[in-house]
Amino acid sequence: MIQRHTNPYPRARPKDGYINRCHSSMSYEKEKVRSHTQSFYTDDTSSFSQELTRIVQKYCPNVELKFSSDTLDGVLQGLDDTFEDILRDMKHQLKKEFIQKEDYLQKATSNLIKYEELLDLKKKEFEEQAISWSQQREEEYNNIENEKEEILILKARLEKEILSQQERLNEKEKKTSKILNDFEAMHSEIMKEKIESQNTRWDIEQKVLKLEEKQAIVNWKEKTIEEDMKKIVEEKSMIENERIANSILNYELLNAGPRIFRTKRSSSINEKNNFSVDPPSFAMNDTRFATEGILKDDSGYFKRKNSSFCSFSKPSINDSDIATKHDTYADYGNGKLIKETESHDRNHFMRKIRDRELRSQAMRERDKEIRRREESYERREQERREYERKKNEKAELERREHEKFDQEKYEQGQKEYDKKEYEKREQERLEIERNEQETIENIKREQERLERERIENEFKEEITKKFMVKERQLEEKQIEMELLQKMLNEEKDKIDQVRESLDKENEDLQAEKIAFYEEMMQERKKIEEYFSDIASKTNILNSRREKLLKARKILEDKEIMKKLEKDITKSPQKKSTSN
Repeated sequence: MIQRHTNPYPRARPKDGYINRCHSSMSYEKEKVRSHTQSFYTDDTSSFSQELTRIVQKYCPNVELKFSSDTLDGVLQGLDDTFEDILRDMKHQLKKEFIQKEDYLQKATSNLIKYEELLDLKKKEFEEQAISWSQQREEEYNNIENEKEEILILKARLEKEILSQQERLNEKEKKTSKILNDFEAMHSEIMKEKIESQNTRWDIEQKVLKLEEKQAIVNWKEKTIEEDMKKIVEEKSMIENERIANSILNYELLNAGPRIFRTKRSSSINEKNNFSVDPPSFAMNDTRFATEGILKDDSGYFKRKNSSFCSFSKPSINDSDIATKHDTYADYGNGKLIKETESHDRNHFMRKIRDRELRSQAMRERDKEIRRREESYERREQERREYERKKNEKAELERREHEKFDQEKYEQGQKEYDKKEYEKREQERLEIERNEQETIENIKREQERLERERIENEFKEEITKKFMVKERQLEEKQIEMELLQKMLNEEKDKIDQVRESLDKENEDLQAEKIAFYEEMMQERKKIEEYFSDIASKTNILNSRREKLLKARKILEDKEIMKKLEKDITKSPQKKSTSN
């Protein structure tokens, strides 16, 4: 294969036009063929011929390259034969291209003329728009200045209002701080008073409890006193009843003494007198002693009817008893011995009765002492139980208060702990959500970055491919544009020459215009001088006219005065004639 040493970028090719390019390329090919003859002998001639036909077909597509043989000599002979055809084809192509370029230049010149006309129109429109824009700009500038002044005024007013509001806010802050301080002081005082009231309430409750305890003790003592009074009354009634019973018993014994001794001799007297020989303890149960003045209560003791205390009443003695008494004593009147025996028996019997009464009284006193001890024991036990109950109630109340205080303190601490835990959990949850959101956002950003990089890489690859293709196309077109530019530069030079001539003519016209303008200004000055002379002359005429009018008016006034004088002179003459 033949190695091509041509520059693939047409920008590096010579810039002498299409003709020079073709000739230079052909000369370059010849030089390449000459310099690489050694490689031609070694390379394949068929591939060389194909490469050569490709080159000729590229630059001269209307020429067909034919070789007589596949050898190098045949190839060179074919080149010599077809070189004239190549030159002829290139000339034909150049003529065709030149005609096309001339048409293009004519169109371009016509377009340039139109473009210049359009430029002039656009220039005029632009100047008009510039004038209008300048006016609008001045108006806008004036409006902006006015708005700036208004803004400055408003700014000053707003600053004043802000300062006044700031002063008000400062005053309000002072007032609020004062109110807050007063409120805090009042709150502290209220809390102190509340604590003091709570302490006083607790003291009052404790005092109330103590008073209740004292009241309970007083009530218990009153109750015990009432019970003691009842017992004392009962004991008094019992003692009174016993005293009555003893007196009755003594009286009965005195009355029934002889009958007792008589009963030893005969029982008929006892049966006759219906006398009981029972012991004195059974005398209290005898129905004969239940008189109207003595009654029995539920406990078996005697008491006075319709009276709270028992009183002694002498028992009534019937006449039959008195008769029996005299009868019995009449039986003992005969002998002294009988009286002594009776008195001895009576004393013995009374001594037994007294012993029995003493024993019974000792038994009763012992029972009373036992009962009193039991009652005092029960009373002490009741006091102890009451004291224990009050103490337990007080301890229970204190325990409840302490439990309530502990419960409130525990609830408050629990609430604070729950609040802190809730805030901590919320903070942890927010932190977790924030971290998750950050991770999601980081993942999204990473994905977006990767996607953007991928798209950028794809876009860059496409752009590079398109750029390379476009660059090649542009390089090919650049050569054509360079040729066209050269032609255009020539045409521009011609147009510049024409424009310079036109500029010279325009300058001459401008000079003539300036001269004409100067002449017109001189004529205008002359006309102005002429009109100024006319104006001065008219002023003089007007002044003269005014003077004439004034003189005419003075003459008219004089004529009127003369007429008046004549009339005045005529009037006295008429009066004299009439007289």
